[in-house]
Amino acid sequence: MGKQTPSSTASILSAIRKRMPGIGALIQRQRLLLALEARDGVTTIDALRFLDIIDPAARVFELRREGHCIVTNFVLQATECGDVHCVGCYTLQTLSTLGARSTVGTQLELPLAPHA
Repeated sequence: MGKQTPSSTASILSAIRKRMPGIGALIQRQRLLLALEARDGVTTIDALRFLDIIDPAARVFELRREGHCIVTNFVLQATECGDVHCVGCYTLQTLSTLGARSTVGTQLELPLAPHA
């Protein structure tokens, strides 16, 4: 897929939300799966902001339990406040993407223990 821009992310994910309204877990999973199929990756911030999924990690857990292979990488992303956070970026692995690493954002190695 081509380079993802914030405006293309917003327009694609917002269109998915408008096409599939609702607040139940099932419809949220369906929106997230459709977004994962349409994008190289979906961050927790974008899922909340544009797909109206309050707890993306829970929906990803449920999709994995259904058998979908979803990889989590960590990326830096700014919120509306301008603060940069380390957030999950979910990528759906398919036959064409197995073995390939996600190229969305910056992958980080997180420390095992907090700094003093």
